[in-house]
Amino acid sequence: MVIVLKSMCIHQVAYCDLIPFLEEATPLLEGKDLVLDDLLVSDIGCRLEMHMHKNWFALKHALRNFIMDLRTRSY
Repeated sequence: MVIVLKSMCIHQVAYCDLIPFLEEATPLLEGKDLVLDDLLVSDIGCRLEMHMHKNWFALKHALRNFIMDLRTRSY
């Protein structure tokens, strides 16, 4: 998952801010965790402890865009 994010980071700089959260996630998130139909970005953000960060809204926006990109690439 982190490898995919790092490769996408080249084109979407905001995705670079997500890397530390995904690297430190316990248990690690898998791609399938981010492309579920009933997924809520806020739930993933809380699981990654992003909601406590001062840039929560920017991180949430970047996470939502990353998830949408992942879904698009999964087809």
